[in-house]
Amino acid sequence: MICFARVSCDGGPANERAASVRLLVLDVDGVLTDGRLYFSARGEEMKSFHVRDGSALVRLLAAGVQVAVISGRQSRANATAASKLRAVAESAAARCCAR
Repeated sequence: MICFARVSCDGGPANERAASVRLLVLDVDGVLTDGRLYFSARGEEMKSFHVRDGSALVRLLAAGVQVAVISGRQSRANATAASKLRAVAESAAARCCAR
């Protein structure tokens, strides 16, 4: 099931539809980034990821939604971003479960 729902804070129908989402699949380039590529003097590829996207993904993971991040290109920047997101999500889960 693919569900496109705008979630509202009022607990209305959009929240009910969004509650059925179990998996979110996102592309990296142009979705989690602005699509621009930067290169260091050494030729290393760099991308800009917004902290709000990472925060939203961590909140989804904490709510039990599985998140898959895919890309058509192999990139050290993508791997690093995914690794950092995974570490933040695991840390948030550990804090939540310790309460």
